[in-house]
Amino acid sequence: MQLKSKPFLRITAGILFLLILILVSLQLTTSRLILPAPGKVLPSREWVVFRDNGDQIVSRLTDHLKGVIYSQTTLPVVRGDNLNFQLSGKWTSSGYVRAGDTLGFLQSPDFLLWKQELQNQKRDLESELALVTSGGKPELVRQAENELKLAEAEEEFTSRQLARQKELFTKNMISGAEFELSETAWKLARSKKEVARSVLEVYRSGEKPELVDQIRTRLSGITRQLSLLPSKEKAFTLVTPLAGRLFQTSSSLDTLLWVGSDPNWIVKIPVDYSYRTMIQPGQTVQFKTLQGEKVGEGRVVFTGNQATLLSGRQVVEIVAEVLQTESLAPGLYVTADIAVGEGSGWESLLFFLNRPRH
Repeated sequence: MQLKSKPFLRITAGILFLLILILVSLQLTTSRLILPAPGKVLPSREWVVFRDNGDQIVSRLTDHLKGVIYSQTTLPVVRGDNLNFQLSGKWTSSGYVRAGDTLGFLQSPDFLLWKQELQNQKRDLESELALVTSGGKPELVRQAENELKLAEAEEEFTSRQLARQKELFTKNMISGAEFELSETAWKLARSKKEVARSVLEVYRSGEKPELVDQIRTRLSGITRQLSLLPSKEKAFTLVTPLAGRLFQTSSSLDTLLWVGSDPNWIVKIPVDYSYRTMIQPGQTVQFKTLQGEKVGEGRVVFTGNQATLLSGRQVVEIVAEVLQTESLAPGLYVTADIAVGEGSGWESLLFFLNRPRH
């Protein structure tokens, strides 16, 4: 029994000695501490035109490097409007643009119908005003009678159309905007019929000042609405405030235009909140694809202090400036290896075992 225990003791002692050598070696050697985290490549500055969850068209200019939204405006588009977007023929999906270039146009059929309707109303009111103030001649009476018949027919037609649209709207088969257009058309036709009837009465019995005032008041209101249309039409013309590259967008997404500074790119990196004190501006970062291929490098330029919740973890946002682009491109998701300092081999081992996994 004593003879058998000696080899076992020798093996145990050898293992312990080997472990001691490894521990001593780990303490004497130093290595870089690397903190991996997910990241997304973005232009340092970008201008995006997109459709938000409320079905509104939004224009937003952002400086990702400073974490600031410089401007954000909502275009005058009615909810439910059948909106079309057309890229200017001058630009391709990956062309370079200058600040002030016109990149595309929004086309609103409902807006064009509204504009045409206002123009028609103005023309009709101007004609009615001319008839009312021209005197009661027999030919004018006959013309007014014809105008009344046409107005009555138009009012009857729009009334039937409104009834059909109301039924479709209650079944959610058309948008609210389409129903409102039909309702507006009916109200206008009804008003037009009443004016035509009053005009006929004037020609039959003589001019009425109150009717003239009524027509002039309506004409003034429509003229004022028409004067506001150019500013709204200008808003439908998309002019970039930023010089850079026009990046390709997918037709299946709600982003209409995306212009970013090029090649000044950054990577936004959410880091576990417990490691925030280890990360400082100036630290180097290696970027890899999700498959582990090296695609560039950079350095930390901003460390956030405000914690947010991401996938159930408290994180802070780190911003790294891209120094070598290689195969990087805006919108690319990467793994960012942040060099947070140096430590002994033992500290590196513990750091490796305890760092967060993504």
